[in-house]
Amino acid sequence: MTVKSNPLLENVLSVGPCFVYMLDYRTMKYIYLSSSFKNILGYDVPEIMEGGPKSLFAHLHPEDSMELMHHTFKKIMDFYHGTPPEERKKIRCSYDYRLKRSDGKYVRLLQQTLVIDMDSEGKPLIDIGIASDITEYKKENKITLSLSKYDQEMGFVTLNQEFGSGVQKDRISERELQILQLLMKGYSSKKIADQLHISVNTVRNHRQNLLEKTKTKNIAELITFALSNSLI
Repeated sequence: MTVKSNPLLENVLSVGPCFVYMLDYRTMKYIYLSSSFKNILGYDVPEIMEGGPKSLFAHLHPEDSMELMHHTFKKIMDFYHGTPPEERKKIRCSYDYRLKRSDGKYVRLLQQTLVIDMDSEGKPLIDIGIASDITEYKKENKITLSLSKYDQEMGFVTLNQEFGSGVQKDRISERELQILQLLMKGYSSKKIADQLHISVNTVRNHRQNLLEKTKTKNIAELITFALSNSLI
């Protein structure tokens, strides 16, 4: 079953200020692009699917285009090729950039990608990614690159802090990540408690733990930190 043949899955993927894509490296064209892409950027989905990343990145902010092409992507490829082939599917790349919408305004997107298919030599064939609109959460123009690796017990663990803005070292539990995701959707403690079938006090304790582990002062700062450091 494909995403396109599953309307329910398409609806789930299109919720919120983000879009999901799948890219075929052999053709350098998208094989899937969620309908929410047009809601965020205003461009027609078939046009971008046909043109591939080249047509999308043509709308990059000039400063970010130079940084991505000459530095960020090189760091990603150097790191990727320095990772054993059998471990490459566990690597998540996260970086943000400014892209011009169809109305001429710039938005900042946080893009997170995973390779899901490789050839016999370990070269990527297909990757899947999600790009989130973080315009309201990150105001600085510096691109942040974060590379993380999936661990069965700890989830995604940041590998190179030199690429990011200093990710906290304390382990964030699976439950805390669930609560963080719901906080980002604007859920209240009561609504989170009902959703997860736990008490409101338990939710409040987890929220406080998240603030302490990320060294943030409030939920707005916590969300900004989470987006900038690819915690979810």
